[in-house]
Formats: sequence, structure tokens, C-alpha cells
Amino acid sequence: MLKQFLFVTLLLTVATSGCGSSSAPTAAGDSSTASAPVAAQTPWEQPVPKASCGPNDVVEPALQGQVTLMERFAGFSGTHCNLALVGQYQGEGANVTHQVFGHCAYYGQAGSVGVWPASVPGRAGLKHPGVVVLDVSNPGQPVATAYLSSISFLDPWESLKVNAPRQLLAAVNGTGGAGGPQFDVYDLSQDCAHPKLLASVALSDASLKGHEGNWAPDGMTYYGGGTDVNTYYAIDVSDPAAPKLITKWSPSEVIPSTPAVHGLSVSTDGNRGYFAHTGGEQVPSLTTAIPAQNGFDILDLSEIQARKANPQVKVLTTVLWRDGVETQHTIPIFIQGHPYLVATNELGSGGFGSTTNWASACAVNMPPFGFPRIYDISNETQPQLVSKLMLEVDDPANCSDVILDNTGQLLFGYDSHQCAVDDLSQATILVCGQFASGLRVYDIRNPYRPRELAYYNPPAKPGYLPGSGYNLTGLCGTTDWTASMPAINAAAGEILFVSTCNGFQVLKFTNGAWPFAS
Repeated sequence: MLKQFLFVTLLLTVATSGCGSSSAPTAAGDSSTASAPVAAQTPWEQPVPKASCGPNDVVEPALQGQVTLMERFAGFSGTHCNLALVGQYQGEGANVTHQVFGHCAYYGQAGSVGVWPASVPGRAGLKHPGVVVLDVSNPGQPVATAYLSSISFLDPWESLKVNAPRQLLAAVNGTGGAGGPQFDVYDLSQDCAHPKLLASVALSDASLKGHEGNWAPDGMTYYGGGTDVNTYYAIDVSDPAAPKLITKWSPSEVIPSTPAVHGLSVSTDGNRGYFAHTGGEQVPSLTTAIPAQNGFDILDLSEIQARKANPQVKVLTTVLWRDGVETQHTIPIFIQGHPYLVATNELGSGGFGSTTNWASACAVNMPPFGFPRIYDISNETQPQLVSKLMLEVDDPANCSDVILDNTGQLLFGYDSHQCAVDDLSQATILVCGQFASGLRVYDIRNPYRPRELAYYNPPAKPGYLPGSGYNLTGLCGTTDWTASMPAINAAAGEILFVSTCNGFQVLKFTNGAWPFAS
């Protein structure tokens, strides 16, 4: 069922910069009420201004985003600025997946490579395998109400997603980051605290793998991504009790050497896709001998959305950059009626994290850690860089002060992972889980001049947690990993998220930092 890409326009943009186009804002979705956009300015490519904290906050004593070796050895007790902890459910630890629907929250537990083989239904000592369901009616006292243990929910990796219009929760089998061809769907409409299993099926193509995924906004199509097989695929969920594979394709048809796919998002009308195009662990950023491989594709998904026979996926644009590896996912948003795309980098220019790799990136003046960035996509064939949301720990100029902090960690240091905005149609803040840098909140009302608004870095919780994805082992150390997709409750001024060692947490904005006064 492999469908051939149709290359309408292939634009390779390496470390792009410049002003946005004034074309009609169609790429990020349907928007007929566009107002005057923020005036285009020189792209922001330096650490964002630090947050202004309150008198009762526990501020970072060193660089922005840093947890120093001294703090770690002393027992890191956490830092916070303009955010305070309201409630927590640690449970048995968490992995990197988190979603919210109504008064309920859902998060995945870990099953890591080399620790939880696909044939084993749980980590050693894990009492409640599967996705944890919480009732958060009282945010100060979250209560576990169920554990969803169908095959894809034992370890959904980064694929666990809610579709609110259809009140569905779904995931592909992401066991250890590369599970099998299974796809599971739950109904949330009757009782979000006790989801009802509608389907747990193996897709018709046994070669498919699970890792990432996301819904089309109308909830009729779920798109999965399998890194091990470098394949994206579309699933028909018009009947959620009987999901069916529609088609599959690979970004390697654009650049044959690309080894991996990753996260994705879909426009409001379902006709455009924003899919990660990633170089995986390769580090072309450090040499011009290897073409840049990391970035995103803008795809025409209209034939899938319209359910045409033998649908073709058309590549409209590919945007690539060198100062980062492993694009995690994308978010199409509007700010003052103008379309932008957020893309996060899971890794910096040195590839998979180690002191050696971070030092190699720094030696060629490349950022050692991954960070989010924003593109203007009003002209979808020529996306333009708007800003890089760097912290001081990302700045190559500070390498000597930070690259030893995360010694002994596997894969990640001060990298970004999954992010969310408060309102896709009128975004004002971007909230990101950034591993050892904790949860970071950015003011993006002017996307060309972002600034840090708040942060919360949970305290270290040393010890073994069988559901934790920390360091791939569940053995938590001198910091926590905050990597999940946060959820923002604007009405309550709260952020809900999970970290691998502290589990589920509810934060409340303090010092009048947000919501912004109208």
C-alpha cells in the first residue's frame, strides 16, 4: 500500500531566516477572520529574555534553564517562577505522554528499550501497567480511577492523543519506542474517568511500527508514525469500533538518507499536514559533507481527507536546518489571525546526548541542546523563520558552563520535547517540557520577540519508579525529566503535565503573570 509522493514543490531551506509573506493564511487551517498580523521583524536567534519572578519564587541561581552540578550533588529541590504547585499524583512514575479531556487526565507509563521487551507486559515491580486515568475534578487531589491496559496503551510512547470533538482517546503501539502495528481507541463520552474500549486491532500492514501519532481535527483520521520503519500512515476512524488502514508513505522518498519520522500535526480543515522530517541520531549539523536532514514537511493531505481511492500525499515544502537534530513535533497556530508553525527539536546539533556530542557541537559554535522555533507559514511554499526560543543553556557561548551538568544521562540534557499553546486560533503562550530544564512558559504574542514568562522545574526524586521513563531505566537521579505535552486550562490559570519522576502535576500561575489582561 505504499503510495508514491507527488512532488509539487520541494523547497530545501537550511537555517532559513527573513520576513514572512503576506499571502492568505491557509496553511495552518481555516481562518476567515484574520486581523492585522504582527509586523515582520528580524528573526530572533538568541536566548529569550528571562522571566521576571515574584518575591516568593525560588529562582534559578545560575544560567537560564540550568541545574548546576552543585545543585545536583546537594539534592536538587526544584525551582519555580510565576508558577506554584497545586496538586500532584506521583503514582509509579510516568513516561512522556499526557492528555486531558474534561476533568480527566491520561498519561502513559514507560516500557523502554532494553528494559521492557515487547513480549513482557510490564516493568519489574509495576503494579498497574498501562495508561493511568486521573479524575482531576479537585486539582489539589488528583485521584486514579482506571488503568487502560490494551496492547497499545501498555506503552503508547508519544502517540496517546485525545480528539475532543468526537470524545475519543487513541494510540498506536509504541512499546519501547517501536511497537507493533496495533491501534487502540477508547470512548470518553460516557465517563471520561472510566473510558470504554471500542477497538484494539492490528492494522492490515504488519510492517507498521508505533511511536508517534495525532488526529486530524475532525476525528475521522488518525495519523501514526513509526521511526524504526521510517513510515507515516493514515487510519480511517470514521467507525471507531472498526478502524482501517488507508495508506502509508515515507519521507525517505524526499531525501533517501533520512532515517526517521517523528511527530506531526494537521490543519483545521484536515487538508494540510506538518510532519517532522528528522535526521535521527545523525549529526549533519557538524559537517557540510552531509546534507541537512532535520526539519519538517508541509504536506497536501486533501486526498486522504476526502477519502479518494488510492490517495496520494503531495509534498508542498520541506524546511531543514542544521542547528538541531531530531524534530519532535509541530503545532500550527494563529497569532492575530496570522498563521505560524511551532517546531520543537528534541536534540541539539550533536545528536543523541552525551558530553562528547555536546562538546562536538559547541566546538563548531552549534547549540548543544534542542529548542523550539517558530516559522511564518502564510506562504506555505516559502516558510520563513520567525524565532528560536533558546534558553541561556542552549547558547554555544555558555557551553563550558553547562555541558558537564548532565554527565551520565542517556540521550537528553536541557533539550525541548513536547509543547502546547493556550489557544490554537489565537495563541499567546507556548508551554514546553524541556527535560532537565523543567517546564518553560514563553510569551509569544509577538513571535518575533518572544520572552520567558514562567518556569517550574520539579525537584529530584532519586530511586526506582517502574513506570518512569527517566534515563530509559526508571532509576531517577539528580534531576527530573519534564518532557510531556502540557495542557493549559485558561479559565483556571493552570497547567497540567507529567514529569518522569514526579508524575502528574497541576500548576497555577502566580504574581498575575497569566492570563494576560485584555
